[in-house]
Amino acid sequence: MRINNMKTKKRFLGGGLKRIYGRTVAFVISIALMMTSQGQFYQVFAKNNNTEAIYISYDGNPENDGKSPETALDFYSCFSDEGELKPGFSGKTLVFCGDFTNLDVGYITISNAIDLIGDGAKFKNVAFIITSDNVTLKDFEVTQEADIYTIYVNDCENVTIEGNTINMTALSGYNSYAVYSCDCDNLIMRDNKITYVGNTDGTVFNNAVRIEAMQSDGKTTVEDNTFDIALPSVDVASDYDTVEPIIYNEGIVFDGCAELTISGNDIKVRSNDKITQYGYDSIYGVSVLNLDHKGENDERDPREMDVIMEI
Repeated sequence: MRINNMKTKKRFLGGGLKRIYGRTVAFVISIALMMTSQGQFYQVFAKNNNTEAIYISYDGNPENDGKSPETALDFYSCFSDEGELKPGFSGKTLVFCGDFTNLDVGYITISNAIDLIGDGAKFKNVAFIITSDNVTLKDFEVTQEADIYTIYVNDCENVTIEGNTINMTALSGYNSYAVYSCDCDNLIMRDNKITYVGNTDGTVFNNAVRIEAMQSDGKTTVEDNTFDIALPSVDVASDYDTVEPIIYNEGIVFDGCAELTISGNDIKVRSNDKITQYGYDSIYGVSVLNLDHKGENDERDPREMDVIMEI
């Protein structure tokens, strides 16, 4: 285990029980994998949410994907040419059926409340951008080799990312993240399988998951996921002004999360390269940063907030 003993930063690679400033965090890495529901799940999901499911196939022809019903719409009936969800579908459940790997959009942008469910849905080089409250993204298979994000969540509440399979290869020369969330209250990541291959040279950031919380009362839950993360081992840089280390290769990062629950995850972090000028190269598996982050009117002493991590 490598632990960085900075005032507000603690970093972990494995094993042991550590108590650090912040709220209670349970972090359990287990080898048990939870199987996600497939097939007919979307029917129950739609019924429980009191909305009728709308089926989408690549071209609206059920004979081409073998899954969608005859009533299926094509992708562009629900999304613009730029991949933006059309306003008329807010609050609905959209079920994506079959193969979308030839889809000619780089982004699918969700700016309205909606549930997106995959039934054998496969995408390639498409980034999902979520900027609305009350969004679910479930049971998709996404391969990303052409962008800096696979899923990007920004400034919203009640977002669930569940049961997805994400395979991402980081772009050379760019900060790259399979899942990046900024300022999302009540973010849930559950039962996902994320494979991430980094290629930083020590000048750009590679994180399979990075969650940054700007709200003092923000809640984040990461449970029962499987992570297979490969990162180059690179030198640890330092900030010229603060002399604090700059870590370019961290598997998973939680920054300023006020209420953080991490449990039941299977996390593997390994080296796929070694790039060093000084012999001080390293890899960080899981980083929990800035646990004394507080809102403007929050008078709590961070020393009174226990964080227990079982790794």
